[in-house]
Amino acid sequence: MMIGNMLYKLNRPHEAIEMFEKTININSSCAEAFNNKGIKNKSKIGYIYQHDLSKLEDAMMLFKMAISINSKYCEAYFNLGKIYIYSKELCICKKAIIRMLWKCLIRH
Repeated sequence: MMIGNMLYKLNRPHEAIEMFEKTININSSCAEAFNNKGIKNKSKIGYIYQHDLSKLEDAMMLFKMAISINSKYCEAYFNLGKIYIYSKELCICKKAIIRMLWKCLIRH
């Protein structure tokens, strides 16, 4: 996992994705690997697939998978909400944020 994050920081996103995929293949219950595969660490707010609209669905699926593994993984909810904002699906974004608040903050 740490190697994938370092590769992101070194601006080597494709190698980082490969590392996250290896992590997922070894441990398919690693929510962080799914989440990290969906985002890039370099810009902190950007998505690895942000400039390729056909890849937004892939990123969305990765964040949902991370949430299904760990329903209290706030960062995955947040990233999913950002995709909904980027996709102009504000109503769904609002629901994702409410779920995040309920699962991550209120129920702690």
